[in-house]
Amino acid sequence: MEQLISQEVNFDVKKLYGKTLKLLPYARGFCPRDILYHLWSVLESEGLTNFVFHSHFENGTPYRTTGDLVEFVKLFDDPNRCLLIAVSLENRIVGAIWFDDIVRKFKASISIFMIKGYRKEAAIEAVHLALDYAFHGLGIQTVWAITPWLHAANLARNTGFKTIVTVPDMLPQENGDKDLHILRIKREEFDHGAC
Repeated sequence: MEQLISQEVNFDVKKLYGKTLKLLPYARGFCPRDILYHLWSVLESEGLTNFVFHSHFENGTPYRTTGDLVEFVKLFDDPNRCLLIAVSLENRIVGAIWFDDIVRKFKASISIFMIKGYRKEAAIEAVHLALDYAFHGLGIQTVWAITPWLHAANLARNTGFKTIVTVPDMLPQENGDKDLHILRIKREEFDHGAC
């Protein structure tokens, strides 16, 4: 992330402030030392760990390691990942959006989690703010969303993403979401009001 931030010279950080929340770009040494712990605690207390780490596997230990604090910190220690922490206007952590698989000036993948009470209009606002940051701060041209969760695919569609393909019965999810949704939004679509 430090490498990505050093190259962002023309993005007005005021554009990361919305009506219901703001996005805080995470960079080690520029954010409070315990912010990843607090973000992880929110994820745990909301019972969202299994949803966020749905593609990770257990290692057969007596205690679950998938999505534990160590794995969570390692996830955001990747210099090719951009984490934006969603904070309410009252300075409470309410979720996060991050970009993976970043190929500068070309493409990235998006992931999101939001706590209850911030999953509708606030989530749409957060995705709009994050996409603006990706397109105009990081110079990304295309953002992909790949998810087994129908509600996440619907959020993506509500923010301007277009479904490229839905692969039926791709995943053995216990809660019934078995289809894999692959969606995409391009910078020019975002800029011309697809959202």
